[in-house]
Amino acid sequence: MRTLLRRDPNFVDATALLAALRWSQGDIGGATSAYASLCDTQIWCETLTLTLTLTLTLTLTLTLTLTLTLTLTLTLTLTLTLNLPLTRCETYASDAAVLGRWTPRATAAFRGLLAEPAVQRERKNAAVLAR
Repeated sequence: MRTLLRRDPNFVDATALLAALRWSQGDIGGATSAYASLCDTQIWCETLTLTLTLTLTLTLTLTLTLTLTLTLTLTLTLTLTLNLPLTRCETYASDAAVLGRWTPRATAAFRGLLAEPAVQRERKNAAVLAR
């Protein structure tokens, strides 16, 4: 696993698996350290905001014996904001990130890792630092 991470240090899933493996072997410090490296990994985008503004102006002039001018302006603004996780720590804060992709034994080890108080402190610290 370490060889794989040396070849591709951005392989986040392998980092999470290494943390679970270390936890299952009783290496709480190594597991916490591996999980903490997930919390240090920034995701490329924190918030994505898309704003669309549509303005429609209609002018109608009718001339017979009187002149009537009608102006109608309609403005529609739609704003969509997506708050993406700030770190991989938030992505891997539950077993949902690995369910169906990892073996049951590895998933169980990951659940145990997430229940570890030192790992929970890492997640809380990362959340505070991300603000």
